[in-house]
Amino acid sequence: MGLGYEYGTAVGLINQLEPQLTICLKASGGDPMYDAAVSDANLGFDFGPYNVEVSDYDLRDIGAAFRHIETLVHGLVPTYRVVLVPMGPKILSAILVLIALKYFGRAALWRVARSSPPADVQADSFYVSADVDLDDVAIEKLNAAMGPFRR
Repeated sequence: MGLGYEYGTAVGLINQLEPQLTICLKASGGDPMYDAAVSDANLGFDFGPYNVEVSDYDLRDIGAAFRHIETLVHGLVPTYRVVLVPMGPKILSAILVLIALKYFGRAALWRVARSSPPADVQADSFYVSADVDLDDVAIEKLNAAMGPFRR
């Protein structure tokens, strides 16, 4: 589960679902003000009695972030029912979509939406780019699963 600045959302989901294990993904390498807002919104990463681990991923190295998160998922899918919840920076959503495609049928991807007014954010000169190689994704399996919905 990604950690964003939506107050109490992660804690609420963990409380509602009561999973056996939750790994919360926290972006690092960005703005210190964002880091503070994420910590405040997630109650200082105190998730109460639940089995929760917080794992950082580097926003400035998307390839390393993908490999880190994919390794976590790879280790979990044989034992757990894996549900990917892409809250936090938008790049995490992209990473989790690619991982969900790679583990199609073995990992679910959830969308959690809360209505909120748009944030007043100033753009900066920082941007991220990535090359994606889908040869590793089982497209044939994905196409077969789509069945009559495939176009």
